[in-house]
Amino acid sequence: MSWPGKSPRPSEVFITAMLVSLSIALHFFKIPYPLMTALKFDLVGIPLVIIAYLSLRYFFVSLPVVWLGITALSQDWIGASMKILAEATTVLPLALAISGRIEKKIYVGIGIVASIVSRTVTMMIANYFVLPRWALLVGWASTLEEGYKLVFVTMPYIVSFNVIMAALVSLVGYLSIKILRKAGFMP
Repeated sequence: MSWPGKSPRPSEVFITAMLVSLSIALHFFKIPYPLMTALKFDLVGIPLVIIAYLSLRYFFVSLPVVWLGITALSQDWIGASMKILAEATTVLPLALAISGRIEKKIYVGIGIVASIVSRTVTMMIANYFVLPRWALLVGWASTLEEGYKLVFVTMPYIVSFNVIMAALVSLVGYLSIKILRKAGFMP
Protein backbone atom coordinates (compact mmCIF):
# COMPACT_ATOMS: atom_id res chain seq x y z
CA MET A 1 0.00 0.00 0.00
CA SER A 2 1.11 3.56 -0.58
CA TRP A 3 2.74 5.72 2.03
CA PRO A 4 0.81 8.67 3.53
CA GLY A 5 0.89 11.71 1.32
CA LYS A 6 1.04 9.71 -1.91
CA SER A 7 -2.02 9.26 -4.04
CA PRO A 8 -3.49 5.75 -3.90
CA ARG A 9 -2.97 3.34 -6.77
CA PRO A 10 -6.14 2.00 -8.39
CA SER A 11 -5.25 -1.54 -7.24
CA GLU A 12 -5.16 -0.37 -3.60
CA VAL A 13 -8.59 1.19 -3.91
CA PHE A 14 -9.91 -1.95 -5.62
CA ILE A 15 -8.53 -4.29 -2.93
CA THR A 16 -9.95 -2.11 -0.17
CA ALA A 17 -13.34 -1.93 -1.90
CA MET A 18 -13.43 -5.71 -2.32
CA LEU A 19 -12.56 -6.26 1.34
CA VAL A 20 -15.17 -3.72 2.45
CA SER A 21 -17.76 -5.49 0.28
CA LEU A 22 -16.76 -8.81 1.80
CA SER A 23 -17.04 -7.36 5.29
CA ILE A 24 -20.58 -6.13 4.61
CA ALA A 25 -21.56 -9.44 3.00
CA LEU A 26 -20.26 -11.37 6.01
CA HIS A 27 -22.78 -9.47 8.13
CA PHE A 28 -25.47 -11.70 6.59
CA PHE A 29 -23.98 -14.84 8.13
CA LYS A 30 -24.59 -14.79 11.86
CA ILE A 31 -24.62 -17.47 14.53
CA PRO A 32 -26.46 -16.68 17.78
CA TYR A 33 -24.38 -16.77 20.96
CA PRO A 34 -25.91 -19.66 22.92
CA LEU A 35 -25.74 -17.88 26.29
CA MET A 36 -27.51 -14.75 24.98
CA THR A 37 -29.10 -15.10 21.56
CA ALA A 38 -29.45 -11.33 21.09
CA LEU A 39 -25.68 -11.37 20.53
CA LYS A 40 -24.52 -12.90 17.26
CA PHE A 41 -21.17 -14.15 15.99
CA ASP A 42 -20.10 -12.96 12.54
CA LEU A 43 -16.87 -12.49 10.62
CA VAL A 44 -17.25 -8.82 9.63
CA GLY A 45 -13.97 -7.90 11.32
CA ILE A 46 -11.68 -10.27 9.46
CA PRO A 47 -11.54 -8.29 6.18
CA LEU A 48 -11.09 -5.17 8.32
CA VAL A 49 -8.00 -6.75 9.93
CA ILE A 50 -6.53 -7.25 6.46
CA ILE A 51 -7.34 -3.67 5.43
CA ALA A 52 -5.79 -2.29 8.64
CA TYR A 53 -2.66 -4.37 8.15
CA LEU A 54 -2.27 -2.97 4.64
CA SER A 55 -3.09 0.64 5.50
CA LEU A 56 -4.53 2.32 8.58
CA ARG A 57 -5.65 5.18 6.36
CA TYR A 58 -7.81 2.82 4.29
CA PHE A 59 -9.03 1.15 7.48
CA PHE A 60 -10.34 4.44 8.87
CA VAL A 61 -11.93 5.32 5.52
CA SER A 62 -13.53 1.85 5.38
CA LEU A 63 -15.27 2.04 8.76
CA PRO A 64 -17.99 4.55 7.76
CA VAL A 65 -18.61 2.62 4.52
CA VAL A 66 -19.05 -0.64 6.44
CA TRP A 67 -21.29 1.20 8.93
CA LEU A 68 -23.46 2.47 6.06
CA GLY A 69 -23.68 -1.02 4.56
CA ILE A 70 -24.63 -2.68 7.84
CA THR A 71 -27.12 0.09 8.62
CA ALA A 72 -28.73 -0.29 5.19
CA LEU A 73 -28.97 -4.07 5.60
CA SER A 74 -30.23 -4.10 9.18
CA GLN A 75 -32.15 -0.80 9.36
CA ASP A 76 -30.56 -0.42 12.80
CA TRP A 77 -28.08 2.44 13.09
CA ILE A 78 -27.55 1.88 16.82
CA GLY A 79 -26.63 -1.79 16.35
CA ALA A 80 -24.42 -0.89 13.38
CA SER A 81 -22.67 1.77 15.46
CA MET A 82 -22.03 -0.72 18.26
CA LYS A 83 -20.73 -3.23 15.70
CA ILE A 84 -18.30 -0.72 14.17
CA LEU A 85 -17.12 0.35 17.62
CA ALA A 86 -16.52 -3.30 18.57
CA GLU A 87 -14.67 -4.09 15.34
CA ALA A 88 -12.56 -0.91 15.43
CA THR A 89 -11.45 -1.58 19.00
CA THR A 90 -10.58 -5.15 18.04
CA VAL A 91 -8.74 -4.46 14.79
CA LEU A 92 -6.76 -1.33 15.66
CA PRO A 93 -4.65 -2.76 18.54
CA LEU A 94 -3.82 -5.86 16.51
CA ALA A 95 -2.87 -3.84 13.43
CA LEU A 96 -0.68 -1.49 15.45
CA ALA A 97 1.07 -4.38 17.20
CA ILE A 98 1.85 -6.46 14.09
CA SER A 99 2.49 -3.68 11.57
CA GLY A 100 5.96 -4.37 10.23
CA ARG A 101 6.51 -7.11 12.85
CA ILE A 102 4.17 -9.89 11.76
CA GLU A 103 6.94 -12.50 11.89
CA LYS A 104 7.65 -11.83 15.58
CA LYS A 105 5.29 -13.98 17.65
CA ILE A 106 5.57 -11.76 20.74
CA TYR A 107 4.00 -8.83 18.87
CA VAL A 108 1.25 -11.07 17.53
CA GLY A 109 0.51 -12.24 21.07
CA ILE A 110 0.55 -8.68 22.40
CA GLY A 111 -1.76 -7.60 19.56
CA ILE A 112 -4.28 -10.37 20.22
CA VAL A 113 -4.32 -9.73 23.98
CA ALA A 114 -4.58 -5.96 23.40
CA SER A 115 -7.47 -6.55 20.98
CA ILE A 116 -9.33 -8.69 23.51
CA VAL A 117 -8.85 -6.18 26.32
CA SER A 118 -9.64 -3.19 24.12
CA ARG A 119 -12.86 -4.62 22.71
CA THR A 120 -14.09 -6.06 25.99
CA VAL A 121 -13.55 -2.91 28.04
CA THR A 122 -14.91 -0.62 25.32
CA MET A 123 -18.04 -2.70 24.84
CA MET A 124 -18.64 -2.97 28.59
CA ILE A 125 -18.64 0.82 28.79
CA ALA A 126 -20.69 1.26 25.60
CA ASN A 127 -23.29 -1.28 26.73
CA TYR A 128 -23.55 0.39 30.13
CA PHE A 129 -24.67 3.59 28.41
CA VAL A 130 -26.53 2.23 25.35
CA LEU A 131 -28.27 -0.94 26.53
CA PRO A 132 -30.62 0.65 29.13
CA ARG A 133 -31.89 3.15 26.57
CA TRP A 134 -32.09 0.45 23.87
CA ALA A 135 -34.10 -1.72 26.28
CA LEU A 136 -36.57 1.16 26.73
CA LEU A 137 -36.76 1.71 22.98
CA VAL A 138 -37.54 -1.92 22.09
CA GLY A 139 -39.74 -2.64 25.11
CA TRP A 140 -37.40 -4.89 27.10
CA ALA A 141 -37.72 -2.45 30.02
CA SER A 142 -40.38 0.02 31.05
CA THR A 143 -38.06 2.34 33.03
CA LEU A 144 -34.44 3.33 32.79
CA GLU A 145 -33.83 1.66 36.16
CA GLU A 146 -35.09 -1.65 34.72
CA GLY A 147 -32.78 -1.06 31.77
CA TYR A 148 -29.78 -0.75 34.10
CA LYS A 149 -30.84 -3.90 35.92
CA LEU A 150 -30.83 -5.62 32.53
CA VAL A 151 -27.27 -4.37 31.96
CA PHE A 152 -26.03 -5.90 35.19
CA VAL A 153 -27.80 -9.20 34.54
CA THR A 154 -26.47 -9.49 30.98
CA MET A 155 -22.97 -8.02 31.47
CA PRO A 156 -21.24 -11.39 32.12
CA TYR A 157 -22.65 -12.68 28.81
CA ILE A 158 -21.68 -9.48 26.99
CA VAL A 159 -18.14 -9.72 28.37
CA SER A 160 -17.70 -13.40 27.49
CA PHE A 161 -19.12 -12.81 24.00
CA ASN A 162 -16.70 -9.93 23.35
CA VAL A 163 -13.71 -11.91 24.61
CA ILE A 164 -14.59 -14.75 22.23
CA MET A 165 -15.25 -12.43 19.27
CA ALA A 166 -12.06 -10.43 19.78
CA ALA A 167 -10.01 -13.61 20.02
CA LEU A 168 -11.71 -15.07 16.94
CA VAL A 169 -11.36 -11.96 14.77
CA SER A 170 -7.76 -11.34 15.87
CA LEU A 171 -6.59 -14.90 15.41
CA VAL A 172 -8.40 -15.59 12.12
CA GLY A 173 -7.43 -12.15 10.79
CA TYR A 174 -3.77 -12.77 11.66
CA LEU A 175 -3.86 -16.25 10.09
CA SER A 176 -5.52 -14.81 6.97
CA ILE A 177 -2.72 -12.28 6.62
CA LYS A 178 -0.11 -15.02 7.06
CA ILE A 179 -1.78 -17.14 4.34
CA LEU A 180 -2.10 -14.19 1.95
CA ARG A 181 1.56 -13.24 2.54
CA LYS A 182 2.73 -16.81 1.98
CA ALA A 183 0.72 -16.99 -1.26
CA GLY A 184 2.33 -13.74 -2.43
CA PHE A 185 -0.81 -11.60 -2.37
CA MET A 186 0.39 -9.25 0.37
CA PRO A 187 3.66 -7.57 1.32
